[in-house]
Order: sequence, then C-alpha cells, then structure tokens
Amino acid sequence: MNDEMPQLAAQLTELAENSEPGRMLDVERARRVGRTRMRRRRLAGLAGAAAVLVTVGLLGAGFRDRHDGTPVPAVSPTVGPSSLTMNVRFGWVPDWAHSGSGYTVEKGQGKASVQRDGVLVEPALSVWLTELGSEPGAEYELRDAPKVNGRLAYWLDPETITSEPGWRPYHLRWQVPGGRWVQLRTMYLPRTTESEQELLRVAAGVTVESVNVPLPVHFADALGPVRAFDATLIRSNSPGEIRWRMGLGVEVSGQRLSVVATRNTTPQPPPEFRSSNAECRTVGDVDLCVSWDLAMEKEMTPDEWALVRKVL
Repeated sequence: MNDEMPQLAAQLTELAENSEPGRMLDVERARRVGRTRMRRRRLAGLAGAAAVLVTVGLLGAGFRDRHDGTPVPAVSPTVGPSSLTMNVRFGWVPDWAHSGSGYTVEKGQGKASVQRDGVLVEPALSVWLTELGSEPGAEYELRDAPKVNGRLAYWLDPETITSEPGWRPYHLRWQVPGGRWVQLRTMYLPRTTESEQELLRVAAGVTVESVNVPLPVHFADALGPVRAFDATLIRSNSPGEIRWRMGLGVEVSGQRLSVVATRNTTPQPPPEFRSSNAECRTVGDVDLCVSWDLAMEKEMTPDEWALVRKVL
C-alpha cells in the first residue's frame, strides 16, 4: 500500500436495526470501539476465512478517482460493490484546506470535502449538488452574490448564529446547467470581503461531472450478494496516526452492518473503550472492523455474531 493513495479513509457509518439507514456515528468513538475488538476478539482461523478483503492493488500510486470531464448534472451519487459514483468535485482550494480530502454518499446525496486539521474534524469545505427544484430552508436569508462562472449565485446567511462573532458559517449556492444548484459550505473563515472572494474562487473551480472513486476493500465471492448503500472515504495529507479511513454500510443476508477500515501510520496502543458488538482484525497496517449497532451496547445473539464473523 502506498502513502500517496488519494481520497480514502473514513468515519464509521452507524447502521442500527431500528434506526434510519446511513446515520453516521462519531468517528473517535468508532475508533476506540474498533481498537478494543481488534485485540480482544481474534478468533482462531478468522483471518484465513475472511470475507472482507483489503484491495491492495487499489491502494498504490496509480489509485485515482476517475472522471471523463463531461458535465452530467443528472447523475445520482451511488455506492457500488467496488466504487463510489459522485457528481461533484473540487478544483482549486486554498492552502489551509490541504490536510485531507474525501467523499461521502449518504441517503443518496453525495458530498465532496477537504480537510483542515486531519480526518477526525469537521471538513474545512464541503460541496454538493442539490436535488432538482430544492430551495434553501426558512432558516436562511438569501443575499445576492457575484455570479459564479456567469451564473446566478446567492449567499445563504443562517438566521440563528451559534459561532463566535464575525465567524458565521458560509453557505454559497450557485446555479449550474440543467437548473440545479451547487452548495458550498465552510465554518472556518471570518466574515470578511477577502474570505468571500476566496470562496468565490473555490466555487468557480468546482465541477459537476461523473467521478468514480474506487473502494479500498472488496468482498469475497463466497459471502454471496453484498449491497453497499452508504460510504465515507477520507484521505489525510497531514502527519498523524491515520493515513486514511473508510466507513461503509452494507446489507448482507437481509441484515445491515457497518464496515470500517483505517490505515494507521504507526502501531496503535491498546484501547480503553470496550464494545460488545464488533469484530475486528488487522491486515498489514489496516484495521478492519465489522459491527452491528455501536449505538446499542446490547447482548448479541449467536446468529448475529455468526453473520458479523462471516462478513469479517
């Protein structure tokens, strides 16, 4: 595996039996859960019979998100068995937004992001293509913005301010061919003319096009049909313990489970948090965990454990 692999790593997707699919779990908690299970539940023969396989060939220097450059405003973000299909991507971004990058598909909506301080914090910038006919909610006030690539644009100012004075969240929305809108969001800039000009430059570089992002894991054929539905992939460009992270929601045998893969820069210390519903193993410097519902510290049934171990 190569340190230059882009667009990968992720926070864990929370997938509960009694909750909405795709609801995301706190990443740091997921990390602690994963570390515990990885070291406490290494069953005999588990690694040899694993169904989740790290795709080493996809993690080398040749790994890139792939796109043909053709504008396709109508494409829908999807999660396939081996890749994500996105419909928006960043172009130019400022120097302060270069510590990481990623993609998310959740409940059918795709977001591209760039990071400021690593993979465990809120993205510095996020951008997504809105649904056709969608309008800003009543919680926003619209303010005219300079046109983006010659097309209509607005600042969306939140009516309720919860941040420090002068640091209101930025939302910029502009129209693209086909009548849809792209929305750009950041929490990191002060409300100044210079900041607005910087965000307008970011917006001008955003493209709406088909983007294919390979996944860093695949599933063995012996497992049978596996349907992936939500995913988050983040790659870190900054020093730290995490190189990349991936969270993937999958459906196997009619049950929804969560798979998280994290590549670390150094061996990790034993965790302090214990979980009763995740099974983990290590492949090289990648931690793999399969879990049921991390929000519920319930006692799992033998059948539930059997399915988790089969997937792992």
